[in-house]
Amino acid sequence: TVALKAEGKKEREASVQGDIFKVLISGANVFAAGSSGKVIQYTASDLKPVRTFEGNDDWIYALAVDPVHQRVAAGSYDGMVTVWNLKDGSVVTRFLASPGCAMPGQ
Repeated sequence: TVALKAEGKKEREASVQGDIFKVLISGANVFAAGSSGKVIQYTASDLKPVRTFEGNDDWIYALAVDPVHQRVAAGSYDGMVTVWNLKDGSVVTRFLASPGCAMPGQ
């Protein structure tokens, strides 16, 4: 569950699959990622899902948003980093950031 609180009181809540390891607020959006290997974008005002970014096969531990270039990036436990376009959800690039890690299935 992702919950937004103000002055200690829960204001909004959204359900997610699996455990959440990273939550970011960027402008009018909230991004959550974790054990599902997906990044979910919500509106900050009411926590309604906007888009699900898929492409990582392992738990996501790192998450970054670049509002200027309209990108979201996620790094997973297996060393994979995926960068998506915020406007349409397409994958911009994918790369192995940790050369000592093997990609799934190899």
